[in-house]
Amino acid sequence: MLQPGSRGYSGEVHWNEWGRSWWPCYAERETAGEAAWSQVESISPRRRPDAVIAANDLLAFGVMRGAASAGRRVPRQLAVVGIDDTQFARVFSPSLSSVSLGARTRGRIAARLLLDRIAAPGIPFRTELVTPQLVVRESSAPLVSLAPSRTSLASSRRRTS
Repeated sequence: MLQPGSRGYSGEVHWNEWGRSWWPCYAERETAGEAAWSQVESISPRRRPDAVIAANDLLAFGVMRGAASAGRRVPRQLAVVGIDDTQFARVFSPSLSSVSLGARTRGRIAARLLLDRIAAPGIPFRTELVTPQLVVRESSAPLVSLAPSRTSLASSRRRTS
């Protein structure tokens, strides 16, 4: 098992109120994603996650490839979300849902701050925030589909009454 801070380290499985699970995954290479997926495969089938949140898109691609090799279908059997929203997220199959960190916006802000600092070295330091955006694509199911529907809850209540 990989340790925190090592390539391919993965966190613990987390559960939400609907009984669905997700698993954070941290690494730097897609091969680490495949290695991390092998850790998921070693978990008891009842405890395996429904979703993986990878620390970056490259790792998410590796997780998706590892899951496919193991016969798990994304997103039908496993939802995968990356972070970075790289250009490859749109062309990978299935296309990858990803959190955009606003790379272009951050670059423009950094350039402007640098040019301002060069023009006036004594100006006070300032912080600017860029709001991340979730870009939903094929690799994840809509959140609504993860929650039990009102119809299924009502019908299950009728059967038990």
